[in-house]
Amino acid sequence: MNRNLIPVYFGDNLISYHSEPFKIYPDKYDDYINKKIYLLENKRKPTDILIYTDGTLLKISSVFLKIFQYYGAGIVTGFFGNPNENNIPFDSAQSSTFHKYFFDFLISSPRGYQQINEKYNITIKMPETEFLYPDKDIKNPLEYSVTLVDERVEIFEYFNDNNYQNFIDEAKKIFEKYKTQCNPKNKKLVLVNDECYNIFENNYTHGGYICGDNGKWSKKCVPSYCDPGYIFNYTSNKCESKYYYIPDIIKKTKIKTNLRKSFNFLIIFIFLLFLCLTLICYKCKKNKNKIKNEKKDEEELISFDDNYFKK
Repeated sequence: MNRNLIPVYFGDNLISYHSEPFKIYPDKYDDYINKKIYLLENKRKPTDILIYTDGTLLKISSVFLKIFQYYGAGIVTGFFGNPNENNIPFDSAQSSTFHKYFFDFLISSPRGYQQINEKYNITIKMPETEFLYPDKDIKNPLEYSVTLVDERVEIFEYFNDNNYQNFIDEAKKIFEKYKTQCNPKNKKLVLVNDECYNIFENNYTHGGYICGDNGKWSKKCVPSYCDPGYIFNYTSNKCESKYYYIPDIIKKTKIKTNLRKSFNFLIIFIFLLFLCLTLICYKCKKNKNKIKNEKKDEEELISFDDNYFKK
């Protein structure tokens, strides 16, 4: 699949060329999910959802949690970590980039990989696919984003059947807290309520109370989520059609591409127009000469007849 390459400038003369962002799944899955959402009878609010993380998530689990936080879909709580350093930033997940492994190189370049492996006795793994936030610049993939947890609990062991109740008890305390309090550093997690329903510019945009700087829910309604089929754009602060939403950098790239295509089409059109006019002129000239010759022949014939009868 041919895509336009987008240059990404990192400074110090470092340039990387990326393909245009693309979806890793077809639109039919969106349709399937939208139908399931409409059938849900007990839809949960973001403050009714809690995810525990130890901060070591990689690849698709990291992508899931960072996108989950980006849309304010629920409360993210960290456990484990350093028991002596509770005030340091706690990133919810780690690397979100997919990698190529040695067996991928065996398929794409078996001879080259075999030479490297035999000569240096090493295996290869390198980053391949980066994930982006929907309305973020291509220079800021999830890989380099820091997504802080909303809460931390003093649980310093991995989940098992014996400590299951500890996780439940801590989650209940957090749910109770978020009825009146919130994380002032996370403005995307809102308190969904009826007062903020159908008060925005259209009937497919919804929201809730934004968290105040004092750590308590304000009475200010802000848009934060959309009906199925739309996606919330935090840059414009509006719901946009999910099937027509394109990040700004891709819009600019597509505009340049369309202008270049339009210019090419214009050149081709002018050339074809010139060719057609040339052919038309040639044909007109040819017909004109033909008519002229026929007229000349007719005049000669008439002159011949007149001379004949005079004799």
